[in-house]
Amino acid sequence: MVGLVVKVVQNSTGKPVRGKYVSVGCDELFALWNTSKVYTGSDGIAQFSVERVGFKGKIYIDGKPVFEGKVMASNTVYI
Repeated sequence: MVGLVVKVVQNSTGKPVRGKYVSVGCDELFALWNTSKVYTGSDGIAQFSVERVGFKGKIYIDGKPVFEGKVMASNTVYI
């Protein structure tokens, strides 16, 4: 397993957002899966353990897709 980090940042202020639930989904052929929901801490970070990174997928914030593309080990999402 490898670590995957999603940092959630408020677009208007540039500050980390606490208390958002984040999940990640893989959309590759023969590899469809979703992580469980993880809440961001005061640093705006949600951490996951996944089998690999660099996959085609989506990042969800509070159940809504906010990013679609290549999901790397470290990701920053502005909301």
